[in-house]
Amino acid sequence: LRLPLTLAIIRGLLVSVGGVVYVIPLGSVVETLLVHRKEVQTVHAREVILIRGVTTPLVRMGEVLGITNRWERKDEDEFFVVIVGIAEQRIGLVVDKLIGEQEVVIKSLSGFVGDVPGVSGATILGDGNVALIADVNGIISCGRAA
Repeated sequence: LRLPLTLAIIRGLLVSVGGVVYVIPLGSVVETLLVHRKEVQTVHAREVILIRGVTTPLVRMGEVLGITNRWERKDEDEFFVVIVGIAEQRIGLVVDKLIGEQEVVIKSLSGFVGDVPGVSGATILGDGNVALIADVNGIISCGRAA
């Protein structure tokens, strides 16, 4: 039995995007919302929502990560948004489904995978499935560039 000297465990919010499970570190999550499509506005060709008087840009996580939506939402008039932030920057990540909160062990991506924008690592969930850990800094950077 070989154990690593250091083990990185984080609490994360499990979300589903296009049928793929991602873990968003809870340290970056400000809040989660159920947003109605009529609340979305467009400013400079970007989708935004108004949250308590603050304009927050929306980023469709599937588009940033290059995932095509493989399943249809039953109610297309509303969707889940995870507000994440680093320092004073806030952005709303549009996800298909909120799964729950869980402690996960971080496993870095090997050199075979290379640098994947928006993904910082992976973890194995209790059911044996692999979930990718979202890199909030990378997603915010990609969201600003879009």
